[in-house]
Amino acid sequence: MLYLHLSDTTIEAIETHKSLMGQEKIVATCRKEIPEGLIVEGSIEKVDEVQNQVKEVLANGYPKPISSNQVSLIVPESQIITKRFNVTQEQLTTEIKNIVGEDLTAFEHFYKVIPQEEKQEILYTGMKRELIEKWQDVLHPLALSLVFLSGE
Repeated sequence: MLYLHLSDTTIEAIETHKSLMGQEKIVATCRKEIPEGLIVEGSIEKVDEVQNQVKEVLANGYPKPISSNQVSLIVPESQIITKRFNVTQEQLTTEIKNIVGEDLTAFEHFYKVIPQEEKQEILYTGMKRELIEKWQDVLHPLALSLVFLSGE
């Protein structure tokens, strides 16, 4: 598994493999400062240049180049909406529209229902589809498969 953490100033990569006992072991790592303006507040501004930076990080892994193609990506919290609120089932869509705006299709939505007596407590997480698509644009040409996406 390849764990990538991207910020506005750095790319950090850790490659792990599972041992015979099933434990993950770090086999390679790399950290690289990136030029200003490639990623701004967690949003990719220059896909090709970010792709080149990721390629360089993979090639310069220590003690060996990073070769894993399954990626767990960590993005800045500024790109993820996380809210906790109480609603009835009928009010859920209205409450989410209040948080993200009218265009619900512009987001990927994840929520966990925490049962209460009258209303349900919801832990809501939303992420713009555009952000996910840009990361796919960076990773796909490098033959990297995004299997997990998380906030910091």
